[in-house]
Amino acid sequence: MADIFISYATDDRAEAARLAAFLAEQGYSVWWDRELAAGQQFYEKTAQALADCRVAIVLWTTSSIKSRWVLGEAETAASAEKLVPVRADSLGDRQIPLGFRALHTIPRSDHAGLLRAIKEHCEAVPKAMSRWDIFKMRLARRLLAARERLTFGNVAAAAVVILLGGYFLVVLMDWFTIRGSMEPSDFERHLASFPFSPFASRAQAKLSGLKEWETVKASRSIGELQDYAQKYPGSIYYEFARLRLTRLQALASQKYKPVLADSSRPLKPEDINGLDCSRLWTARNEIFYSLGYCFVSDAAIDAFATRSECPYNNCKIIQKFNSLTQDIVSKIENDNINAILGREREQGCRISPVGPCARRP
Repeated sequence: MADIFISYATDDRAEAARLAAFLAEQGYSVWWDRELAAGQQFYEKTAQALADCRVAIVLWTTSSIKSRWVLGEAETAASAEKLVPVRADSLGDRQIPLGFRALHTIPRSDHAGLLRAIKEHCEAVPKAMSRWDIFKMRLARRLLAARERLTFGNVAAAAVVILLGGYFLVVLMDWFTIRGSMEPSDFERHLASFPFSPFASRAQAKLSGLKEWETVKASRSIGELQDYAQKYPGSIYYEFARLRLTRLQALASQKYKPVLADSSRPLKPEDINGLDCSRLWTARNEIFYSLGYCFVSDAAIDAFATRSECPYNNCKIIQKFNSLTQDIVSKIENDNINAILGREREQGCRISPVGPCARRP
């Protein structure tokens, strides 16, 4: 006759084994269905063990509360006034089956409380055990827990998960570093360094239309820029192409009316001699406006209404946009800018230097 009977669900077999080992260390004899010998009648032997034990521990878990066999054993034990219910720490009191909620249920981690409850039901004093026996039982319990986790398959699977997780973490960090870049070399390096990157298609899209851009970048044709934007929506030059397109459309629709009717032709002295400092400043900056320049002074941002057009929260992109503008300014436009600057100096106009990046709006 065993002192303690353990009732549990099949899914909780490992937890039942740990509980049995713990109670055995305390000197109690424990019966659970692992004790059945091959060929013995399961129901008959289980019923006999439950009837003969002094204490029946029912292990309530998310699995056992759904088991009719565990519920039946719990009801039998409660009727015999030898039930000690124990619940998994993660299981709430209201999850315990309705007929058993009135009974005091001990959390699985409360070893002291469990031993007190057993002692109240079982008058037999636990037999003394040598330290060596206790050590062997504790070692067996720890080896059992380790064996459940450290199978070759689990170790191999964990290693694969760790390696893949580390790889994709590095890939993710690299992508977040370069995703807003306008440098083709960044995406070429990413593709070369990470051949299995989940961002490979996006990196390839960033590199699309590079050769075509060399032809289109200096174009003043709305149609050509529209075709490029439609064909290469993922290109690193897409946003700048859209910005140039917006500016050209604004000029074509006369949404913005320039001081100088046509700054793409060489300016004559009579074109600018009659302009005051304010209009000279506007005439000079409207050349940059038509090229897709993102202004970096509050006065120009407000005057040309570029606050919603340019990514002022990203200084690097602003700098890249403006460097692309410098690449496409023609010699005539550059001469016109210098001519206007010369006239501004002659009139003593204030020419304020600006920093490399704009304030955030």
